[in-house]
Amino acid sequence: ITTDGGNNWANVTANLPNVPSVSWVTRIHASQADRGTAYATIDRHRTDDMRPYVFKTTNLGESWTNITDNLPEFGFLKVVREDPRNPDVVYVGSEFGLYVSLSGGGDWVRMNELTGLPPAPVNDILIHPRDNDLIVGTHGRSIWILDDITPIQQLASAIESGPTLFAPLDAIRYEYHFTKPFLGQATFKPSSPLAGALLTYYLPEAVEDSVQISIEDTDGELVKTMSASGDQGMQRLTWELDFQSSPPGGGFIIHTPAYKVLPGQYRVRLAAAGTESVQPLRVRLDPSLSVSEAELVEQINAIKQLVEMRELADEAIEEIGSVQEQVDDVPELLTNESGDAADTALRLAEAAHEALEGIRLQLVSELGGYRSATMLRGRIDGLLTALGQATQRPTDQQTEWIGTVQGQLQTVLGELRTVLDSDIHALNQAIEALGIPAIRTNRRPVS
Repeated sequence: ITTDGGNNWANVTANLPNVPSVSWVTRIHASQADRGTAYATIDRHRTDDMRPYVFKTTNLGESWTNITDNLPEFGFLKVVREDPRNPDVVYVGSEFGLYVSLSGGGDWVRMNELTGLPPAPVNDILIHPRDNDLIVGTHGRSIWILDDITPIQQLASAIESGPTLFAPLDAIRYEYHFTKPFLGQATFKPSSPLAGALLTYYLPEAVEDSVQISIEDTDGELVKTMSASGDQGMQRLTWELDFQSSPPGGGFIIHTPAYKVLPGQYRVRLAAAGTESVQPLRVRLDPSLSVSEAELVEQINAIKQLVEMRELADEAIEEIGSVQEQVDDVPELLTNESGDAADTALRLAEAAHEALEGIRLQLVSELGGYRSATMLRGRIDGLLTALGQATQRPTDQQTEWIGTVQGQLQTVLGELRTVLDSDIHALNQAIEALGIPAIRTNRRPVS
């Protein structure tokens, strides 16, 4: 070791306790937090000694402490690395995996299960200075990355604090680029992590009651609530930057940023075991985009308008189906009835069915499939898909179409209201007079 820029060197290997002089020093890592602290790993597998050796000095190598502690006896070490943000956190890579100490080497925990890493030789360890990711280089198993190790850096204090939500890194609202989507069955497509805000929390013990994570804007308005695992230990989930009610299915709308929250500041709240833990979260826009917040507001307002229209259309379709099913049961219920009253009820039931069917066919195609005419519900989906394939304000034509479709929807809902208030009302009067229960209506879509 040298302390004067290389003018003088001192042999400190003799100070390593219980290590033969002929040993391979696989790694020496100097602490960034303390000038006198360093770590060293020794590998003696060439002499049939498969035991791990890791040492720590706090006095520039004058003396070393063996901090192997509870590392497995079979598994020589290749690398040691002190965490740059928390010097109490130390990582070592062995022939069979990755280990971490939260106490400066006082004891060790295996990390393979946390990272998904198989029992492979870990040759090098790097903590990314900007993204705070743990990057592991292996022999024969490629490179492994554990995103955002803030929870590991803060875990020791969390263990003493109870249920803890760790401070999340900034979330990027990425733009998805669709290129060459039809390459056949031979396309290589690895599984990728979900894009959004990576949220990690710690539970000192299992929680039987529900665990919830909610996201609020700066005004305290609820944006999203998610159920989370109540298992003991560290848990992680991803908020995909979506709203509480995201558009279900159809087109690319789910897979694009069109219905994502706006860039800005948010609050994440963990509720578990009767306690709460809150952390701020910043959402940033994809840096490859050049679009103003005003344009994004226009786009998201248009998306919300269309989603509300789709919900009204779906409720109307569901209501029509429910009422038609009851109307179609009327002839069977009148099997034992005869006379003018029964004939009138049957005629009213047939007229009500036809009226409801005419309204339904304005909302959805009779045949279905891409060869059928696009009806009102399909036009709403088409607009949602079109808006979802770009990150910009709606075009003038799209804005005009939204207004047109909204007017058409209100007309159809008005027709449904009329049928329910007149045709179904008259039918109910006729069948109730014959002792048959009235047709039940929901009326949500026609309020």
